[in-house]
Amino acid sequence: MITFRKNAAIPPNLSDWLDVARGLAAIEVLAFHCYQLMFLERLPSATDGPLIEWSYRVLWGLSAHGVSAVMVFFVLSGYLVGGPALLKARSGRLKTIDYFAARSARLYVVVVPALLLSLGAYIVTRHLSGWPTFVASHQGLWDSAGLFSASASPATAVCNLMFLQTITCREFAGNLAWWSLANEFWYYVLIFALVSLPRTPLWGVVVLVVFALFGIAEHNDASGTHIGLKFAFYFLIWGLGAFVYALMAPLWIWLAGFAAALGTIYLAVSHSLMPHWAAQMAMVGLATAAAIVCLERTSLALPSFLSITKDTAKFSFSLYATHYPILVLLNVALSSTLAPFSFASLGLSATFMVCCVLISCLFYLAFERHTPTVRSWLQRLMERGLRVSGGVLRPAAKTMHPLVAAAGLDDRWRPVAAAPTFSVATTDSSMPDSSMAHSIPARAAPASAAPPEVPRITLNDGRSIPQLGFGVWQIKGPDAPTIIGTAINTGYRLIDTATNYGNEAEVGLAVARSGVPREQLFITTKLWNEDHGYDQALRGFDRSLAELGLDYVDLYLIHWPCPQRGLFVDSWRALIELQRQGRAASIGVSNFSAEHLKIIIEETGVVPAVNQIELHPHFQQRAMREVHQRYGIATQSWSPLGQGAILSNSAIVAIAERIGRSPAQVVQRWHIENGLIVIPKSATPRRMAENLDVFGFALSQQDHDAIAALDRADGRIGPEPDRFGAMRRLHRLLRFAGWRAAPAPKPKQPVGSSPIE
Repeated sequence: MITFRKNAAIPPNLSDWLDVARGLAAIEVLAFHCYQLMFLERLPSATDGPLIEWSYRVLWGLSAHGVSAVMVFFVLSGYLVGGPALLKARSGRLKTIDYFAARSARLYVVVVPALLLSLGAYIVTRHLSGWPTFVASHQGLWDSAGLFSASASPATAVCNLMFLQTITCREFAGNLAWWSLANEFWYYVLIFALVSLPRTPLWGVVVLVVFALFGIAEHNDASGTHIGLKFAFYFLIWGLGAFVYALMAPLWIWLAGFAAALGTIYLAVSHSLMPHWAAQMAMVGLATAAAIVCLERTSLALPSFLSITKDTAKFSFSLYATHYPILVLLNVALSSTLAPFSFASLGLSATFMVCCVLISCLFYLAFERHTPTVRSWLQRLMERGLRVSGGVLRPAAKTMHPLVAAAGLDDRWRPVAAAPTFSVATTDSSMPDSSMAHSIPARAAPASAAPPEVPRITLNDGRSIPQLGFGVWQIKGPDAPTIIGTAINTGYRLIDTATNYGNEAEVGLAVARSGVPREQLFITTKLWNEDHGYDQALRGFDRSLAELGLDYVDLYLIHWPCPQRGLFVDSWRALIELQRQGRAASIGVSNFSAEHLKIIIEETGVVPAVNQIELHPHFQQRAMREVHQRYGIATQSWSPLGQGAILSNSAIVAIAERIGRSPAQVVQRWHIENGLIVIPKSATPRRMAENLDVFGFALSQQDHDAIAALDRADGRIGPEPDRFGAMRRLHRLLRFAGWRAAPAPKPKQPVGSSPIE
């Protein structure tokens, strides 16, 4: 009844809710610290007037939950980082380099720049005339933490180094925001050590060291705030998110567990066994975890009026890390002589918050949004001297800084001569090859054979596209450029990626290494849902182009229409402008219905060149193909093998046995002969060659008739485009049957092209 999660994908509705939670938590922390610094957590008295008193009470009521917001951050971080690490560790897929490159990238692009900003603000603030007044007025507020009066003792030095602070910054109001972010990095180290314990005894030492640091902090905490105990307790809150991600259980079990935990907290507090601060933090953590479980089990979609708040998640980490030194600097510079509890001070507080938001947006653009690029660079840097492959240490290829890679090619980059060892995967699926035991041995081309000539389809804008390409969904990590490069060397010229795949930088690196002239390649990428709108789409394209390191893309698609947002026409106008500029040679859409196509064509007069839709023998989309034919739109198939389900069909297997081909080759040949563009995915060179070897045979009319009979009304695997992201019925929250939760069915992940997350 309670098992580990098998599908590691986060449902799209839950991803939206998590973004909202991140954004609101960041704003709440900002509001809390702004009020804290300006008004010392005090409220005006009745002598200040009823309107002033009411205004400040409302403001404090809205901003007094900063600590709770930090707990929300911790649970979300544990869910998004610790949970996936736990699952990967169980399956043996947790790679040290991948994990620490990702965490170090976050440290590099947020905490380190925030530290530099803090030091700069500190230096400026100390030289302002309002600094002594500010310190004196806030001394009482911070006495318990000793942040202004801390001495440069060995204990202080240990605590500062432990949390990546410096002794010179001890007077600077503690900068609690980036301090707790740096503390979170130690949680990343600790969770990695814990989940790796069964595999490497060394990690046991790491666990002991990290907990020892917590103990040192507690032992040397002269203020009596139990700082080390709090950090250990925070880790338990952080770990709660990891378990919520990793474990699967009926909804009623989760709710019963949360209720039991709340009851235990109540009893512990009533018997003085738990301090009130711990009870508050634990309840906030449990409430956040319970909300995640309910949202995931009920598929409750994000209301449209919260979509703006969701966008703050883009720079929430930067806002969380940078706002505190900015607030202190502005407070010292502008408000030292301003009387509190007035409408002027309220306006100044609002101005402070707006300045922090704007600076954080710039911080996000300058640093945080480059996290994937930095992560890839760090992965290559960590492998620079030695590379672990099959237990043998071998020299690795040279690495290039991401800024150099983005600037252009370098003669040192060449295709990898030897084929590396990949994790085995089938075409169009993440299943192991053992699940394909029914397959007929394919006739793969010899390694020395020339790549086959792939037919091309002429688009309605006069350009042509290869009819068979390579999908890169789920191809990530340090091996991704080599895998993609192997596909190019095998003969693939169409590479299909997307913003949401998180591997555009890897595709660009593979293209740079391949040695194939750029004009011979056809690169497709896609606009993700959060970038809908004219200006947002242009910015989203700029980010994709920067990640790819290219001057243009051959095809740019709108990934999903998201009709509930009402912005896909504006997004299409942005794509028209990109084509006019020559940065997107062809433009198209993905997952658009006939009604969506009609709307954008009537509104703009421009017909998409391609519509990439779910299409396989179990879901043949005849009506949509007729619409495409009427408009002159090329049809591209994602999930062309039905995620492997079609390959065991007796009709497909019979055809494969008769002509001496594999079921996968039969299905792909069916796509080709129907004039469809197909983009299978594989991580093994043998499968890559097999998928490409579909032009030396033909299907008979009887074969086509047999496959046509496989079409099913319920054959769709992915979500319905008209309803994707729309509000679900609230009654799913209480949907039980026989004391067992009946969660809404989750759509499977389309592998090889468009994901649903």
